[in-house]
Amino acid sequence: MKWRAFISTKWKAALLCLRATDRRRLTRPTRMTCSKCMTTGTGITHRQDAFSLIELLVLLAIISTLVALLLPSLTYAKARARRLECITRLKQWNMAFRTYAEDNEGWIARECYEPLGEVTMNNWSQVKGRPQPDGMTDSQDVWYNALPVHLSQTPTITYAPPPERPRFFDRRHVIHCPSARFPSHAFRPTYQFPLFSLAMNSQLIKTGPTIPFNAIEQRDPVRTVTFLDNLLEGETKVHAAQESTHLGQPGAYANRFGARHEGGGNLAFADGHVAWFPGRDVVETSEDSPLVGGPILPPRDIVWEVYPY
Repeated sequence: MKWRAFISTKWKAALLCLRATDRRRLTRPTRMTCSKCMTTGTGITHRQDAFSLIELLVLLAIISTLVALLLPSLTYAKARARRLECITRLKQWNMAFRTYAEDNEGWIARECYEPLGEVTMNNWSQVKGRPQPDGMTDSQDVWYNALPVHLSQTPTITYAPPPERPRFFDRRHVIHCPSARFPSHAFRPTYQFPLFSLAMNSQLIKTGPTIPFNAIEQRDPVRTVTFLDNLLEGETKVHAAQESTHLGQPGAYANRFGARHEGGGNLAFADGHVAWFPGRDVVETSEDSPLVGGPILPPRDIVWEVYPY
């Protein structure tokens, strides 16, 4: 490769320079002063250990070249590792999604606190929920509270007290994408909303609190989205027409899809698989389309709603 040949040439030039310098030092008489006896003499052979200016410049040039060549590769490797970690987390949510349905007579977890399928920003009071006669709360069947226990994770309700809220945004938690960038105000204990960098598909439940999982399985589980990378404030959009307000809702779809992984994002599907898609394959980007910034219709590889289009 060209860069390897370039580095090899640089190293050879540096070695030749060092050898020539050493030969001159070994053969040339030098005048020294003995620090102990304070006598001087000539003809004493002396080799200095310090680098000359030329040697330092050559060494710095080589190091700079190596850094310039390796830095893009390291950056790409880190981004790819985060993308793969995000895929792993979405696979876990898919597993919890199915397990919850199996434990609840086939019904899936809710997308949001609102009982009739409407998805909005949930504040911490809604996450905590209102006590019910059975000792439960009316938010315990929302996915962010219902599913974590199936993964031995902490339900979001645990972070409702103000001192605990900043801990919710730790990207090491499985509930978040490792590449997410939360706005700074989210970390204030007084901030009223949990922001979700991974969200449940907001189009699964159209009316009523929930639907049976077999309704998804019978329709098109290979293409039906269950979870997705969720757009946050300050992150780059696929298209300017995507939503700009109330970002970070617990439920989302194409108009809030976050392309934070090298121009694309991850989608989890009802059959259990997770895949990365470039933003243009998830969000309509044609300026002539009335759905620009939203879903691509008719659907190709991605289906958001359970009933047919």
